[in-house]
Amino acid sequence: MEDYSAYDYRAPKKLASYAFFKKNERTITTKELSTNPKYSFMKKTCPYPRFTQICGGPNIYFPYAERFSALQVIAIDVEQKQVPFYNQIAYNAPGEGFRLCIDIDADKRVMTDEELIRMVAVLNDVLERYYIGKTIPLFVSTSGPKWRNGNQCLSVHIIAHVKVSLMEAKQIIYSYDLALQADDKTDMTGLKVDDGIYKDKSAKVAYESCNLRMIYSHKKEKCVNQEADEDHATCILCNGAKFIVSHKVYEPKFVYRNRQLDTEFFLQTHNNHETILRQHNLWVDETTDVLEGYQIPFGTLPYDTELKFEQEILQGKLPTTNAKKRKVPDEPVENTDMAKRFQNFIRKIMVNNKRPFEYIQVRCITEHKTPKNHQLNIFVKGLGAGHCLYMQKDHGDGRIFFQYDPKTLKLRLRCFSTKYEECSHQKDKKKCIEFVVDPWVHSGIDPKTLAPGTHNAERVVLTKPTRFVTTQILDRDTPLKTLMDLAFLNPHIIYKLGTK
Repeated sequence: MEDYSAYDYRAPKKLASYAFFKKNERTITTKELSTNPKYSFMKKTCPYPRFTQICGGPNIYFPYAERFSALQVIAIDVEQKQVPFYNQIAYNAPGEGFRLCIDIDADKRVMTDEELIRMVAVLNDVLERYYIGKTIPLFVSTSGPKWRNGNQCLSVHIIAHVKVSLMEAKQIIYSYDLALQADDKTDMTGLKVDDGIYKDKSAKVAYESCNLRMIYSHKKEKCVNQEADEDHATCILCNGAKFIVSHKVYEPKFVYRNRQLDTEFFLQTHNNHETILRQHNLWVDETTDVLEGYQIPFGTLPYDTELKFEQEILQGKLPTTNAKKRKVPDEPVENTDMAKRFQNFIRKIMVNNKRPFEYIQVRCITEHKTPKNHQLNIFVKGLGAGHCLYMQKDHGDGRIFFQYDPKTLKLRLRCFSTKYEECSHQKDKKKCIEFVVDPWVHSGIDPKTLAPGTHNAERVVLTKPTRFVTTQILDRDTPLKTLMDLAFLNPHIIYKLGTK
């Protein structure tokens, strides 16, 4: 059975931290803060609560400078094995700030340690793109395994010691979510990266905020005993209170730093409960945290721009490769297997020994047919979706796409921009950057069944913009395998079949 106990409404008042906050007049209700003159100073220095209690008790207010003293008092509760119920709130107010926190919900399964380490490693890779040359330690805590909706699950909090704003946090979380989906070694089935812990400004709160259940804090939940009667009068779990305490709290798991698990650093920062609370909380520590250096990676679209594109897709407004509306619009290709094959191919494109599209995702594929032309337009999103190889820099709120010609088996790099000179020559297809596409990508043929030399599934290398200077006539009876081999090995030559 799950580790539950009946909820005692008097329990929070027995805490050493509650007694400390009560004695120092930090436990204030919202009504008292607005009506009682004795709290006028607190209303000016701390108009919003730093802690709310998951048990339903009064909110806790104190100036930002007292944040570590508050953690020190809560550490006493943990050492005495008391049951705290604190939900922490941090604000992006002047002179304040909050750290980056990743909340991973797993409602249907339990992650293994290997999976969790891999997910944290992917986050480290994403942060290295946003904070070039910065070392950001990642403190990981887990809660569970526990039962939720009939399934065993494991919840994860990752605290990155870097100061962020709300938009910076959502941008990084969005990129991280896409990177996890793009990672072949990560199974996201039943997992979700939740950015709902970050709140924008509102009529009630004038600052951006982030709220999170504190490490070691317990949670008050509705009684889960399905065998109890309606009023739970005889319930053996809640003793008629209709609420229980789940003792599955968040506890430290490991620290990831410098692309590896750092056991020595973990021991240094987890030698007592006070230091643990300081590492696993939302408030910024100006003496140790990374405070600046954020920049959107080269070729990555802003978070709000990506959302705008997603909204257009959901509304049926598929992207078009022509500024003027066509009389016959492109048709969407409903083939997820083909999209995955093109996605895997594009991710392997190499430029200067790097893969600029490693985390890219295929958003949708449309088919364009005319009497003279037949091509597939492949639209992408995620890290690298704005990276233009013609300009060798980010297009800002523009983005690239790819065109595939089934006749020539070539993938052509295009972008929506027409105002830059470097991109203007795209109208001449012969001057476009092209990639020789393996035949299995479009057809779905298993590359293992093809003869050696007819596919290049492991490594796709950038070729210079193709300028055809040679035409070679081959015997009409030339086998298809030979023709494909020649076309692959010599992309600068046009091979034609003769009349013989």
